[in-house]
Amino acid sequence: QAFDYDNKLFKGSNLKRFKIINKVKLPKKNIDFYIKNFENIFISKLKALGIDHFDYLLIHKSNDLKGKNGQIFLNKILNLKRNKYIKKVGVSIYEPKELLMIYKNFIPDLIQAPLNIFDQRIINSNFYDLIKKNDTKLQIRSIFLQGILLKNINELKKMKVNKKLITKISTFEQLCKKNNISRLEACVSFVKNIKDIKFITIGFNSDIELKQILKSFKSKKKVYLKKSSIVEKKLIDPRKW
Repeated sequence: QAFDYDNKLFKGSNLKRFKIINKVKLPKKNIDFYIKNFENIFISKLKALGIDHFDYLLIHKSNDLKGKNGQIFLNKILNLKRNKYIKKVGVSIYEPKELLMIYKNFIPDLIQAPLNIFDQRIINSNFYDLIKKNDTKLQIRSIFLQGILLKNINELKKMKVNKKLITKISTFEQLCKKNNISRLEACVSFVKNIKDIKFITIGFNSDIELKQILKSFKSKKKVYLKKSSIVEKKLIDPRKW
């Protein structure tokens, strides 16, 4: 759940039954006011949700840790952790190189990063050792690369997806057919079999999609996908599409 989501989404829900990972980011305007009142805003959010803590709080952008405001913001968050309003603190990243700046500021309990068959930067970089060395847990997201790894090739063409990326997805589709495994099962199998991953974030549009994804986690089918890694950022970073 993102920190600024409308509480109405959770009205009537007993959130105490769940472990909640939340995200927080600095606003574009009135930053000084927001930081000054952050602890009160945070505690009010907990009360509105009917809980007394978040299990994990993720800083949405590592850039929010930069400069004087970033240090004050981080100190406010760590103070909330000391007062048990947060159990663990982490940071969401887009690129492994962000970890250098993060670890200079503090040792996070959790790093959230994109990982899928095409974008394997987080596990192929030297920064992966930095995560393990500091006993930081790894949570991954974008295992379907914002869904395009599962879409029909003709649909991707209509969406005007980069032709080179479509070719890569087509090759991936043929590999899956050859190994008698669906693209969904292949995407899930790839991340599921990386032992250091502690959490996997998934997105879905319906209960049917959720059931299909959960079913794929039970599948024992495998296909070798290590060589499917792509290094071109314009293909694997959705911000550059």
